[in-house]
Amino acid sequence: MAAIPFVFTRYLYVKGEVYYALLLSILAKDQDQTMFWACELYYSGFKDDLFHFLWTVYYDFYTTLNPAFENYLLSSYNDYNTSLTKDITPIANVVVNLCIRPCNTDVFILRHITTQIEIDTGVQNNNQFDNNKELFTNWLAEQNYECIAQFILSECLPTDLRAILEETCNYFVWSGLDLRIPKILKTFDKLCSCSTSPMYSRHILLSRIIQLFTTQSGPPVKPRNIYLTIHKEDLAPFQTSLCTCPDNYKTLRTVYKYSINASSFLGMFAVARPNNLTRLYHDHWTYWAAGSPYWVAAIQMHGGKLCGKTQSVVFDTALKEETFYEIYGLEPDEQPLNVQQRAIEEIVSTGVNAFYDKYKQFNVIATDKDYLDALECISYLN
Repeated sequence: MAAIPFVFTRYLYVKGEVYYALLLSILAKDQDQTMFWACELYYSGFKDDLFHFLWTVYYDFYTTLNPAFENYLLSSYNDYNTSLTKDITPIANVVVNLCIRPCNTDVFILRHITTQIEIDTGVQNNNQFDNNKELFTNWLAEQNYECIAQFILSECLPTDLRAILEETCNYFVWSGLDLRIPKILKTFDKLCSCSTSPMYSRHILLSRIIQLFTTQSGPPVKPRNIYLTIHKEDLAPFQTSLCTCPDNYKTLRTVYKYSINASSFLGMFAVARPNNLTRLYHDHWTYWAAGSPYWVAAIQMHGGKLCGKTQSVVFDTALKEETFYEIYGLEPDEQPLNVQQRAIEEIVSTGVNAFYDKYKQFNVIATDKDYLDALECISYLN
């Protein structure tokens, strides 16, 4: 996903923070909260980005323990893409089924170690895999996960990714695993062809390799093979609901079901928050909400145009402005403080140690504490 600028969502949460809240609610296996945040993004209009985000979550936290879920995810993605309206049901089914599956942080932590910490791999000869094959095989034998991750995510040539996967599979077959290498390579090619981002292919490759290590060591937990089914009627409580005039001001206190930092882990991520967030939320929310397709449609329908100088929305006529606010006047500045805090509470920066400790139960990699201590705020949405 591309880096996310500061934008308010349908219900005036900060867009980037909603993605983090969604991730954290999935990991916490809180199905209702997960559906709330997924629907907040979907009904705000960020449909495609939401599904792409779920791919990232899967490869970071779920693929090593749930390799078979990839087929379900791909099938759901195809259902979503072939739906004329980009139906929410495949997304809802994916998130609720992630909630009931075991997860770990192996790939997630490795990715951010290599992003923030310089790992000296000793790679030579223009980073070509053929010239570093023996070195790479030694990393596999030594379980040098950091060097493997650094080479795959940052150093190897993109044209070498498939060859690296094939060589890795050959190594694990030699080590005693029974692998169908042609099928593994075919699936990798198919998944990579679906993406326009080179980093996506590298991410898939790293998760594949850590999955093989997990299989070799014996998965610490059995994957779940049951699948829950969500129907449209199940999503009714999460659809957009606005109180009618003159009770518009009651909307936010009605729909703010969860606090943005309910997990208490939001502070480990790099959030795109301006220093004057409260002022923007109170006085300029229509302008900053106009980055959401939901609000773009509402503003344009009533003849509104953005004015960057005043950070406001200007309407063609006073009547159109009045009509707009009769429908969409959320009046965030008129909400009780405890209601406002559900969207704009202060987020205190934290490290990743507490998060790692909470979700390390099924990790295969025992990450060095020095690496964890060195990790700063994680930029996950780019």
